[in-house]
Amino acid sequence: MWKQESRFLELTYYLNQEPTDTEEDHCELAVGELIGEFNEIISANCSCVYLRDDSKIDHMEGLVFRK
Repeated sequence: MWKQESRFLELTYYLNQEPTDTEEDHCELAVGELIGEFNEIISANCSCVYLRDDSKIDHMEGLVFRK
């Protein structure tokens, strides 16, 4: 989710299992890449969320990819 007024980016990885350390590292790396590419971002946060029921996923704003 992008908040223009505060120039804040929230990146969330939605997973079909409990997140591993590797997946959490990938999320952090993705945030770093986005910050490096887009100078509009002044702060960001990353989180990994385990979705037991992925039927909700089709309605999530900003969803780019699901595993």
